[in-house]
This record gives sequence, structure tokens and C-alpha cells, in this order.
Amino acid sequence: MDSLDAYRFAEGRGYDIEEYHGPLQAFSLPVDGVCAIAFDPDQIKSSDEACEVLFHELGHCETLSFYYRGSCCAIREKQENKADRWAVKKLLPKEELEEAVRQGNREAWQLAEYLGRTEAFVRKAIELYQVCG
Repeated sequence: MDSLDAYRFAEGRGYDIEEYHGPLQAFSLPVDGVCAIAFDPDQIKSSDEACEVLFHELGHCETLSFYYRGSCCAIREKQENKADRWAVKKLLPKEELEEAVRQGNREAWQLAEYLGRTEAFVRKAIELYQVCG
């Protein structure tokens, strides 16, 4: 999957994705019952990262895991984890990761290169699947 898939998914769900320029790489929020996603392309380093960022924000929309500026750290972390889990399951299913390992890719950077994901995203997926089984 790539960024275009994120836009298609959002369109199919009636979500709005817009570019903006600000202090955050991306954010999402409910607006009149519809999820709105904003992202700053100047803060995104690659097409792989753009895809991952958009799917993470879609994860907030799909799991209704929103929080607000004044939310405590525990709430923010819980909501971010929900969005991460959703994005990982969409972009890097456990079976796909396991197959990449069977193909001889052992290091996070090797897996990232093989799978077309960022190393940070691969590490997040490994952690998720280790914790959740």
C-alpha cells in the first residue's frame, strides 16, 4: 500500500485529507461527524513515511481514538497506540512480516528495505506483534 491507497481509503469513508503547514507532522480530528486529517508534507521525508503517517491518522479515525491538547499523557499514549495498531495491521500484517523474516531478513533495516516501510514502522510492528502475540 502507498499514499494513494490512504487517499482512496479516506475517500471511501468520507474522510477529508488536506495539506497544511504547521508545527505538527500530521493530526486528525472529528469535524461535524466526519474525520479530518491534516498533514505537513514538508515534515515528511519519503513516500514510505507519508503512507505510514496517513495510515496512522486513518487509524485515529477508524478507532475513534482522538484526544485533545489538554489530555493527560496516559490518554494520549492509549489513543496513539490504538492508531498505531490499526496502521500496523493494515500496512504490515503479521504474516507478511513473518514471511520477510523467513526470506532471510533479520535486521530492522533489512525488513524495512524488503517490505517498503520505514525502519521505525517495522520496529513498531515487531513490538506490537511481540506484545500482542
